[in-house]
Amino acid sequence: MSRQIYRVPLDFNHPLEETWPGFLDSGMAKCAKCRARPKAGSNFVRREDCQECFGYGLVDVDPPSGEGWQVWEKVSEGSPITPVFPTAEALAKYLSTVGDLWHQKTDWLRREPLPTYQQALDFVLEGGCGGLTIDVSPSSVTVTKEYGQTRNFQR
Repeated sequence: MSRQIYRVPLDFNHPLEETWPGFLDSGMAKCAKCRARPKAGSNFVRREDCQECFGYGLVDVDPPSGEGWQVWEKVSEGSPITPVFPTAEALAKYLSTVGDLWHQKTDWLRREPLPTYQQALDFVLEGGCGGLTIDVSPSSVTVTKEYGQTRNFQR
């Protein structure tokens, strides 16, 4: 499961496991970096070449920022899966003793072990993990897994 840390207001009370409206088409914003038909000489890029929206024309609207710390799942559209905590250390303690909603709901036979406090703190301070990241170049493919484990394959 891909998880990401969001810094949100301490009183942020969006329901857990409910998709944030800014991640749905109806709540997204128009991409400011591209246009469907750019004018010659403009600073806008063609929509299909845009690295912000990847040709979609819309971009996510993140939740409001603040002093709190919260874990969100990013496999689907994106929703919070822990309460908001005042410090990174408090969130790490929660993750290492209680776990996020996935840990709490998964059948105990299939559940990943809870991270240690230090693993959880590293995860929080690094901003979460995005699952697998795959970078392709003409000569190699690099796969990076959660917690920065990297493997390089030559083409």
